[in-house]
Amino acid sequence: MTDISDLVRLSVALLRGFTDAEDRVFSPGDVPSETYPQWRVRGVREENEGLGPNGAPQFFTLAHVRIVGRVQASADSAEEGGHAAEEKLWRLKRQAEVAIVNAFGVMLQVQEIAHIHAEIGFSSEGRMNFGELVMDVGLRFYRGADQFAQPAATTPTSVLIAGDLVNVADPSGTHTPPFAYPVTPAPRTQGPDGRVEAGAEIPLNQD
Repeated sequence: MTDISDLVRLSVALLRGFTDAEDRVFSPGDVPSETYPQWRVRGVREENEGLGPNGAPQFFTLAHVRIVGRVQASADSAEEGGHAAEEKLWRLKRQAEVAIVNAFGVMLQVQEIAHIHAEIGFSSEGRMNFGELVMDVGLRFYRGADQFAQPAATTPTSVLIAGDLVNVADPSGTHTPPFAYPVTPAPRTQGPDGRVEAGAEIPLNQD
């Protein structure tokens, strides 16, 4: 089962070591470095779109993964520093796209990359210029009804197979079935009559 946290972890793994940020790729819970360039990756939103009213619930889920790249550049003027920071940001963007688009791990977990939106901004402190690239990557994947099944309250230890036969019946007796199912009322000429004529209990491997 795929969810947005899987895609965040995958994005971190794909970016790490593949861009100018080297291994400076952080996700929520990490302590970011103050060395640049760097990436910060997190999931920001999920949207479930139903596939229609017929049959079991099914969805296409669109997960929005936000990838934020940060750079710094120094120059004699703010204009020069801004240009240098902008070039670094667009280079990071291209490297991130190459790392993620068509990556085998992505293709295994999603049906499509629905969109990649990118926007950059700048700030400065004296001769030091800082640039930030915000990339929102939309990843669409399928979720079937089995992915919303309630977990079992207890762990089963065995499976009981019980056979209450149709061609073998007690004409007038009253019996309690091993589980709830309709019993042919007496007097009867055929089963099921509530008895177990054949069966077995199979233990499950608990390893």
